[in-house]
Amino acid sequence: MSPATPPSHGRQRTPTRGSDRPSTIARAGSTTTEAITLSDSEASDEAPHSSLHPIGDLMQTTVTLEYGPKLKGRCILHLAMLINHSNKLTNIFAKADSGHRELIKAKAMRKKVKQLLPPLTPEDQFNDTKARELIETAIKKFPMPRWQEGVKKALTNFVDQLFKDNKNLDDPHIQRRDFPINQVLLRLEQLKPAAVLRVLQRLNEAFTNIKKNENDEAVKDPIKAAKYKRILLPQAEAETIKALTEWVYHQKLNYKDADRLCKIWLLAKYMGLDDLATLSFKEFYNGYCSSIVAVQKNEISLYDLLHRPPIDGDPFSDVVPTVFQFVLRDANAPKELQEFVITALVDSVDNGDMRALELILPGMISRDDLKDTLCREVATRFIQFKQSVVDACIKQEDKSNPGDQPMKEAESDAQSSDAAT
Repeated sequence: MSPATPPSHGRQRTPTRGSDRPSTIARAGSTTTEAITLSDSEASDEAPHSSLHPIGDLMQTTVTLEYGPKLKGRCILHLAMLINHSNKLTNIFAKADSGHRELIKAKAMRKKVKQLLPPLTPEDQFNDTKARELIETAIKKFPMPRWQEGVKKALTNFVDQLFKDNKNLDDPHIQRRDFPINQVLLRLEQLKPAAVLRVLQRLNEAFTNIKKNENDEAVKDPIKAAKYKRILLPQAEAETIKALTEWVYHQKLNYKDADRLCKIWLLAKYMGLDDLATLSFKEFYNGYCSSIVAVQKNEISLYDLLHRPPIDGDPFSDVVPTVFQFVLRDANAPKELQEFVITALVDSVDNGDMRALELILPGMISRDDLKDTLCREVATRFIQFKQSVVDACIKQEDKSNPGDQPMKEAESDAQSSDAAT
């Protein structure tokens, strides 16, 4: 494992930690480049621009990072700064663009609906003419096509209920057979203003239900979240978000310990921030390798390293326990970290020290994948060791009996086959 050649995580345009080189922020024009941060409930769901180009316009568009187990944390960034560093986010927001434009139209329509309803408009000042126009638009051409049929059905059924009660009709003596259920707009014309108000309230309820459904879907679908200019990060913590923001705006990577650096790397990978992922993993990898090299040089055992408490001023003093705890805790831990754990344990066993393995095995009770991999690696090392012993013995005998070389080679092949079996 060489600290000089960590695995790559994407583009190789990697800034150095705390670099003073001109950042990509300069290309965004004279618009302020400071991140906008809000508290739990202050994030706006408005986003005035729908186009992803040019980048100057995007410096006027913000996106809300919602983080924490209940998504109560908020951090608002300029969309341009994120997509300038992430092809993944660029693609997500491009796919969400048409939905976002529909959303803007729907918000405008709902605003008009609310303006006609109490408390903005008292009931005795209700404008049923404007209300009928909005209801007709919702039935004929709802701004969010996906919900068109559902809204039409809900309003049609509600009007049908009202139409059956004479007290809701301007003329209770009309022939209902002249107004079949599918002629909802004609029926609407026969309703009293008070009944039309109830239909408009039902339309407002439909908007509320749609928003709730879309919010629920956004938790599982990044594109649907992007339609609302949201990025949902339930596993992220405030300090990790802060570090990510500092890198996006200022190209500086700040962290207090290996655990935070690991979380920055994982978040950068998830968001497709390839340069940040590469940089953070490189530092994490080099810190880990430095600790493991100390084990390989017998300066400290893996067992003692796993028990060593953090040291003030040394962000990597706890890097090895951090890796082990993360892998044992998360069944979906990245392959790179799982390989770190397996290799370190096998090396420790190879050196005749079983204490680290005995310490870690209880944590692998529910991790058959790790146990299987560990067993295979230990078996492979044993086979390699046995073969090296056989080869060394043969070479020694060859020096003593050079005439028996062909027979020794045949014996070596047979023993290699037995060892593999």
